[in-house]
Amino acid sequence: MGFRFEEGDADLAAGMRRIAVEEVARAEAELADASLPPQRKIHQARKRTKRLRGLLRLVRPAFPDYAAEAAHLREASRGLSALRDRDVMIATHDSLMAATGADRRRYAAVRAHLTRARNRVAAEADPEAALSTYMAEMRAIAERAGGWRLEGKDKPALEAGLARTWTRARKALKAARKQDDIEHLHDWRKRVKDHWYQARLLSPIDPDALKVQAQAAGDLGELLGDIHDLDVYRAHLGGPEASGLDPARREELSALATDRIAALEREAFALGKRLFSPRAEDLAADWAAKWKAWRKAAGRAAKTSRAD
Repeated sequence: MGFRFEEGDADLAAGMRRIAVEEVARAEAELADASLPPQRKIHQARKRTKRLRGLLRLVRPAFPDYAAEAAHLREASRGLSALRDRDVMIATHDSLMAATGADRRRYAAVRAHLTRARNRVAAEADPEAALSTYMAEMRAIAERAGGWRLEGKDKPALEAGLARTWTRARKALKAARKQDDIEHLHDWRKRVKDHWYQARLLSPIDPDALKVQAQAAGDLGELLGDIHDLDVYRAHLGGPEASGLDPARREELSALATDRIAALEREAFALGKRLFSPRAEDLAADWAAKWKAWRKAAGRAAKTSRAD
């Protein structure tokens, strides 16, 4: 099964429990895969925790254990971020070269510096230990998931969770436009990702419409992620670790990154305005009603199948 609710789920809570256990099982299988390099395992592990966080935020208003489980997810992924950041820095440099048409040879020394920095971190780090700690926490989450319960009926629980996520995303968009800084853009990205996960989770209730919604949210999340990565890259170039590089090259790349960030911001705000135009109450009510209709149809189909 994929990262979504299924007709066979008895209710919202049962689906939540199943999805959580399956995500942990997939994480364990990926960590046990000898063909995957450590960096790929780290990427997949971070993805699994983000998916689970999106799942829990969908039902947050009706889930009494939300705060405790969210804290466990943060603890599980705590040691993984630093192991990923240096690889992202190199990928960001390469993407900047491609997007701007810059002469890669002119900045070869910068890329070599980033590669050396990545290799130093890799030599000093212990990814296997970090992943082992991560997996122990995730197994504990899966064990507790069997006892997870939601308060109230599915439709109001879902409606409250969707409205909360949508409202936070719209507020974060307004703050990002008003404040015009990277920190607020990063906060907005988190809320966009929440909605992306929720559109994917609920895709069976209206596959065509929610596929479009998930695609738009995914695209917006990628734009905002690229902005964040470029800002980290720009900060690194201006920091002490890069002080041995040619100052002219550093200034040129910083300017390229700044221009690229501005272009991506314009694209992100245009997409965000379209995506988050509906009111929270309208979207939440619409999706919750579709959930109820989908569950009724699934129940009728199950009865017919048993009768046959």
